[in-house]
Amino acid sequence: MKSKKNENQFEILLVNPPLWYYQSVPPDITAAAALLHHQGVGAKIRDLNLESFHYFFRGHSDIITQLTDAEMFYNFEHLGDTCQKITDIYDRISEQISPAVLRWNLYDPGVDLRNIDEVLRIAERKENNPYIEFFEEILPDLVPDGVKVVAISIFHPDQVIPLFSLTSLLKEYNSDLHIHLFGNLEDQINTKILVQNLPDKEYHLLFSHVDSFGLGNEHYRLSELIRAAEDSSKLAQLSWILTQKKLKPSIEETDKHYYTNKITLPVLSSLPASALMPEEVLNVAASVSCYWKGCTYCSIKEHGTYQKESIESILQLMENFSKQQKFSVLRFRDCCISPADLEKIATQIVERGLILTWSCRARLEKGFNSRLFELLHRAGCIMISFGVETFETRVSSLMNKGINLEYAPVLIKSCYEAGIAVKLTAMIGFPGETSEEALANQARLRELFPYCIDIRYNRFILFENSPIAVDPAMYSIQKKPFNNRQYLRFYSEFSRGSGMTQVQAEMHADEFEKEITQTYAFFLSEEHLLLYLKKWGLSFCMNLVNARSLYQ
Repeated sequence: MKSKKNENQFEILLVNPPLWYYQSVPPDITAAAALLHHQGVGAKIRDLNLESFHYFFRGHSDIITQLTDAEMFYNFEHLGDTCQKITDIYDRISEQISPAVLRWNLYDPGVDLRNIDEVLRIAERKENNPYIEFFEEILPDLVPDGVKVVAISIFHPDQVIPLFSLTSLLKEYNSDLHIHLFGNLEDQINTKILVQNLPDKEYHLLFSHVDSFGLGNEHYRLSELIRAAEDSSKLAQLSWILTQKKLKPSIEETDKHYYTNKITLPVLSSLPASALMPEEVLNVAASVSCYWKGCTYCSIKEHGTYQKESIESILQLMENFSKQQKFSVLRFRDCCISPADLEKIATQIVERGLILTWSCRARLEKGFNSRLFELLHRAGCIMISFGVETFETRVSSLMNKGINLEYAPVLIKSCYEAGIAVKLTAMIGFPGETSEEALANQARLRELFPYCIDIRYNRFILFENSPIAVDPAMYSIQKKPFNNRQYLRFYSEFSRGSGMTQVQAEMHADEFEKEITQTYAFFLSEEHLLLYLKKWGLSFCMNLVNARSLYQ
């Protein structure tokens, strides 16, 4: 690894813009920071999502104290009062920016995020945009001296308007900056999906704000961009980026550039702290895309070919994590980690005597059993998130979930009995699903309440790049055509040809969500839940399930 002449000499600024629905640094930023440090490149990291919380809470220092003081935070009733104060603050902000709405984990600008004209209009208006004044305040000290490249991660639609607000101000402040967009490790959108439907004649709308896009798993190449940014001829030679002069980049699918083993102690110390909880949570993703790649409602497979890091690379990260004091819980944000890989990881954790606390997401597959759950528990796993979506055989088959619905409840109970918290996600409104099927699924979910620490009930969204969107007739739906300004095609509207109506789906969803809210004591964020599980254990946290909800 090349050593830097001066540890304070930064060559690139890594930015996470608001609003991501978690209060910790996202995997893309961690990956880029680790690879740049390994290459000897000085990177300054600013998580503006985290910083924005502190901006909105300014004048309410008691809230920050109550969230960061361990004794206050780990008092559940006290935490509930704090969360209500936070809700009140966001209610007041929402009144000021109406019809836009701002919450702890939501920014709804009140416009169609697919319409690029509306997006750019709101991005430059203070009336409906709570982030412009925040960006204006931090702008003078945002970019370190000597930095020519600002690389911004994006992976969620709620970030789009704040992104363009920030880039517009950056361009006004320093027109010489090279602004690059990247993001490929999390959620249903990424930079590839952001730009792939934009006609060539409209690219000027994006390139007035951004100079280049990375459209794949190209975090390890940011150092090349730094060297080329000041020379347009060198920039043109970079085959992997999209620029206004080169609209057809070459995307290299490679698994040779592991980053988890490069998350060393110096990298961990460089990541921003949330300062919104007494301990920190580290997010990583040890794979790109999904090994199953079969769910018909999902667009994540469009992120690229499934790639995963080696078990040894992951274990090196875990060894580094076990040696530091800054982060308390390691949270894998992979779409899913296979039972076989989890067994290898857990076996090595136990054999090497590593002491750490972690969580992950997985599929409800037969590779799991009580023996494996017990091994994972001994290895420090405190929660697994499973996506079941539905227990109705016909609907699950249409989704192509590929799980045994009779065996799934057995696995859920076995996981819980092994001492690992279970988080479930379920769905309503899948094309063709009937009211009877939706209600039957709710009944099956209700039976699992005693074994789940959390259940998230999601409404079906037709993601533009999903198999259903590609062949809507097969699922008895009709896609509504995009208008001539809806170029940011994250999702499609549609009409149903069978099953329950959209109104019925919304009614059933609202009723069941009320029941979930009354049943589960939700925390403001999953990080808060993980810290409680680590501090108090599963039994204590399950006893909170019947407490009043912290979500309003």
